[in-house]
Amino acid sequence: MSEYIERNALIKKIQRNYGFSEEWAKELALSVNAADVAPVIHCKDCKYFEQDTENYGVCIRFNDTTIADDVVKDTDYCSRAKERDEKHNTNRS
Repeated sequence: MSEYIERNALIKKIQRNYGFSEEWAKELALSVNAADVAPVIHCKDCKYFEQDTENYGVCIRFNDTTIADDVVKDTDYCSRAKERDEKHNTNRS
């Protein structure tokens, strides 16, 4: 599995550990190809997830569609997830 780091964290680490200037550290960091990645939002953190049991819930976004399996694990994820607003909690407790 690949590992990813934030470019700004790399720049700061190069400066701190090797004493290079910010300009040189940026040049070095930019010389490495970056991966095109996005953060994963797990179902338990998605605004469309409603908790049903301890580890399972329902995706309310797909509840009325032709997708038969709308039951999801809280650790599942999909490309359509939207991060839950901390004030908006849809979990049924």
